Amino acid sequence: MPSSEPVLLRIKQIIARQLDIGVGLEEIPDEASLMEGKLAVDSIVLYEFISLLEREFNFEFPDQDLGVELFSSLNRLSGYVEVKSRVNQ
Repeated sequence: MPSSEPVLLRIKQIIARQLDIGVGLEEIPDEASLMEGKLAVDSIVLYEFISLLEREFNFEFPDQDLGVELFSSLNRLSGYVEVKSRVNQ
């Protein structure tokens, strides 16, 4: 069942509640990067995050889309996820 919550909020909730990186929901800015700064994650956590997003939003990331640029901003990522999940509804 699709959630009525905004995609960006749902992504932040996944980061805060399901990834073991020690940040709270209120500590995650919209423009946060998963590649550097407070949210910087290693490849194992990034793989887990991608899997969680695919399950939550019911789509798969094509390999060619999995570049650093996509994860450089949560706003950018949420826009991408919104488009991809809409296509798969």
